[in-house]
Amino acid sequence: MKPTLRVVSILLIAVCALSAQPPLERVSFLLGEWTTETDTELGHASALSTFAQELDGHILTRRGSTKYTSGKNAGQRHDDLLIVYSEGSSHALKAIYFDAEGHVIHYTVTIPEPGTAVFDSDPTQPGPRFRLTHKVTGNRMETRFEIAAPGQSNYQTYVSGISTRK
Repeated sequence: MKPTLRVVSILLIAVCALSAQPPLERVSFLLGEWTTETDTELGHASALSTFAQELDGHILTRRGSTKYTSGKNAGQRHDDLLIVYSEGSSHALKAIYFDAEGHVIHYTVTIPEPGTAVFDSDPTQPGPRFRLTHKVTGNRMETRFEIAAPGQSNYQTYVSGISTRK
């Protein structure tokens, strides 16, 4: 089936609109303060994540803090920082993650559909692979962090939760 001129025109307009959009605008749906209350295998967790534009809009940061109030991790805290940036002339979105436990993860960011950001770790690096997915609908964000063991193609959910925008 041959595409019609109308379909081709619509696709070209969509591609031009996306390429004209500043790179970090593609993840602007994440901006704001997000709170989470969830029960995990490690215990009950209260979390606050703040997504903000910094350095005159050249990067987007997520600063996160999770406190465990019960269970195996009662009294423990997890702090992290994620930096999203545009790289090169292709304006590919990349990210780097740091946490207080010393983890560093390099991600490539894709937007498979409006309101969804998928962060995939570099598959060429040794060790496990990681995938972080944020899906925003209105003032609600579903977050899932998954891990694939070395040599495995299937991801297993490590932690997931639902946040509310403040």
